[in-house]
Amino acid sequence: MNMDKNETRRGNLWLLRQTLGKGAVNEIAEKADTNPSYLSTIFNGQRELGDELAERIETAFNKPKGWLDISPDVGIKESAASYSNVDLDLIKQVIEEVFSRSLALPPSDTAELCISIYQYLKDEEVPSQNATAQIIKLADIFGKTA
Repeated sequence: MNMDKNETRRGNLWLLRQTLGKGAVNEIAEKADTNPSYLSTIFNGQRELGDELAERIETAFNKPKGWLDISPDVGIKESAASYSNVDLDLIKQVIEEVFSRSLALPPSDTAELCISIYQYLKDEEVPSQNATAQIIKLADIFGKTA
């Protein structure tokens, strides 16, 4: 494996670890069916993250195939723009409104909420002038059920 690919995988593995918080190494190891000490050697750069384990980690955490190989340097706009029919202004509006609601959610749940609201607005073809009201309504509903 080339050095760039290994560094990218390790960087994304670190990002996953950070989102999971305390006990992340054990959680990743358990879900990916590997030994925590082996995983630690990958984090420490003593071993490379091979294809098989990378695929198990991606599967265990519901990441798309190849997620570990996507450079974290790729900005959100560049990533989003690579998908067809993405409304970047609507994404920004959703994120700003959800974060202004001060919901007591972990970052991964907040991100998932933003994605779900955006997808709902796109699927229902909510006109942009009505989007803010819909975002507030959905964020408030989710905040009360969380």
